[in-house]
Amino acid sequence: MLKGAVICGIVDMPQLRHIKFKEGTYVRYHDERSRNRFVVLDNLQTLSPIAISEISDRVLEALPNLEKLGIFWDRDVDDVRDLSRLHKLHTLKCMSSMLKKVNFSSNLIFPPSIKKLTLRRFQLLDDHMNEIGKLPNLETLKLRGCDFLSGKWEANDGEFCQLQFLLLEQLMGLINWAADDTNFPRLKHLVIRRCPDLSEIPLAIGDIPTLKVIEVDNISHFAVASAREIQEAQLDIGNDDLQVRILGY
Repeated sequence: MLKGAVICGIVDMPQLRHIKFKEGTYVRYHDERSRNRFVVLDNLQTLSPIAISEISDRVLEALPNLEKLGIFWDRDVDDVRDLSRLHKLHTLKCMSSMLKKVNFSSNLIFPPSIKKLTLRRFQLLDDHMNEIGKLPNLETLKLRGCDFLSGKWEANDGEFCQLQFLLLEQLMGLINWAADDTNFPRLKHLVIRRCPDLSEIPLAIGDIPTLKVIEVDNISHFAVASAREIQEAQLDIGNDDLQVRILGY
């Protein structure tokens, strides 16, 4: 991992496979000396984070074998960032350290190959969650420090079909969460931490046949009560495989 306030061009490092910067630092594809050069970085597999302002069709064309990508929001984005050409990309982390949380861009086009997605410090709308839910290969979703502007999350039928791990951490504004076993049919592990506004965990979550662990930490008493209710309901039907871990109480 590269540390410090480093902002450099990467076109002069064609043999590198992994470039990872400390949080708060980001990479530029070009520096002033290489602004007009185009170099395809065939060996590069990991790049994290690169500023959203640096991502263009030209830059994406130069990263054909990228597997892991971190994007740092250094400004609001209005134009489209099409990541669908990154056919090997399986891990994507999107983060913003701006003082004010930015609206997560609906203009970010995901590649269907994505298996792991992390969103940190964004404002989220229903449309954003619907688009994420349609990713056909998504197995891990982590939402950290985000605000739900509508106050709710209603998963639609056929969404999150491959999701196995879901983390909801320090989410503000998420009051009502509506979901059942048809939305997360392969979910194995659910973690909810520091989500003070959440009124309850959907009781039907307990009916997901693959679910093994529900872990809650520092959430509302109402949400804790629903976690206990899920556990009791599953024990009543003979399902003692589901572990419900309640921390912070």
